[in-house]
Amino acid sequence: MEVTMAKAQLNDGQTLYAFNDFCIGVATHMSSRYTIVFTGQQEKQSSSGIIVSTGAGSTGWLSSIFNMTNNINRIKNKKNVDCGTILNWDDDKLVFVV
Repeated sequence: MEVTMAKAQLNDGQTLYAFNDFCIGVATHMSSRYTIVFTGQQEKQSSSGIIVSTGAGSTGWLSSIFNMTNNINRIKNKKNVDCGTILNWDDDKLVFVV
């Protein structure tokens, strides 16, 4: 079975690989300010980090984030909108959430 892994290259020259997820943020979990640039669009953010998930990770941490978001949306907006993504382990893409 083939799996897609995430790869991160750090400023200090290290290369890290993730089977499930990366959490990109400061070690203290304090809020950071940064700008996300994706497909030519940019957006300013302030959060404790970004979760980047592979197909294997999409059924774990990422799934719990989507479940929480769906439940908040259902309660607050009285709408049943399913926002979520489950990837196959070999899908050649990653999903990220702030």
